[in-house]
Order: sequence, then C-alpha cells, then structure tokens
Amino acid sequence: MNISEQLDSADEFIDQSFKRAIYREKVVAHKTFEQCTFSHCSFSQTSFDFCTFRDCIFTDCDLRLLHVKGSSFSNVEFIKSEVAYVNWAEAGWSKTGLLNSISFSECNISYCTFIGLTLKKFSVVKCTAHDVDFSEADLSKAVFTSSDLADSRFVNTNLTAADFTSAMNYAISPLINKVKHAKFSLPQALALLAALEVTIVD
Repeated sequence: MNISEQLDSADEFIDQSFKRAIYREKVVAHKTFEQCTFSHCSFSQTSFDFCTFRDCIFTDCDLRLLHVKGSSFSNVEFIKSEVAYVNWAEAGWSKTGLLNSISFSECNISYCTFIGLTLKKFSVVKCTAHDVDFSEADLSKAVFTSSDLADSRFVNTNLTAADFTSAMNYAISPLINKVKHAKFSLPQALALLAALEVTIVD
C-alpha cells in the first residue's frame, strides 16, 4: 500500500510506522496520528490541515515549507529533519500551553515562525535555527542548548528559566525580554550586554 492509499484508508492512525513515504505538495486533512513514527519521509510543501499529532516522532524527514493550519501537536519530536520555513503560529495551539509540546533535535528549523505561541517544554537542541521569529512567545523553561540562533528574533519573549547553554550567535536584549533565571554560557553571554550600551574592558 502506497502512502496515498494508506492515508486514504482511515481518519485515525495509532502506533503506525510510515517509512520512506513521499507525499509532497499534497493536502492531508482531519486526520489523527497517535504514537506514530515517520522515518525518511518527504512531506515538503504538504498541508496538514486540522490534523492531530500526539506522541509522534519524525526522523530524517523533509518537512520544508510544511503547512500546519489548525493542527495540534502534543509531545511530538523532530530528529535530524529539515523543518525550515514552517509557520507554526497557524497551528491550533492550546492557550494554556499545557498540551503544547514539540521538540527539535539536530534539525534545521531556519526561517520558522513561532510568534505569540505559548509552548511549554519547548526544546531546540543542536539545531540550526537561523532567522527564526520567537517574538511575543512564552518559551519559559525552553531548551536551546548547542543551537545556532543567528539572526533569530526575540522581542517581548518570555525566556524565564530557559537554557541557552552552549547556544551561539543569539541577540537577546534583557531590556525587552524576560530572562530571569535563564542559563547562558560564556563568552556568548556577553551578547546580552550589547543592548545595555556598556563597555567591557579586559
């Protein structure tokens, strides 16, 4: 059964494995995926409209330019995948953030948008995250360890107790972001002082 037939066969998929599926520039609507794994799949430019993902794992997948209109994500992991150019703000998120949980490990999430989202347990580990927009988001206790955050935007972002250990190339102003109890590593942490217009002398 090919991926098209597999997706057309039901509206709910539980504990199923999708391997090397190619389903680009298609529309998948009103489907539920629970405890499913996606490995070496390509969903580039595909639209997942009003779908539900719970306890799912995407590994080595191409998800560039993915559309997630109205879809919900709970405890979803992305590992070694291309997840660039995704507007996560168009998904259907819980306002409390209690059910919102996505994590990225060794992924490319460049040019993604997370504007205004409340994401508890948000994790971006060992990722390339260039030009990502985190403005107005609640990312308290988020993890950004060992990620490259070049040109990413943090404006009025709640980063309380977030972990930036070994992260690099970030520009975070403590004047317009909440950074209380956040963790940073030297020498990258000196970038926090740029907004304070201070001079550091050896």
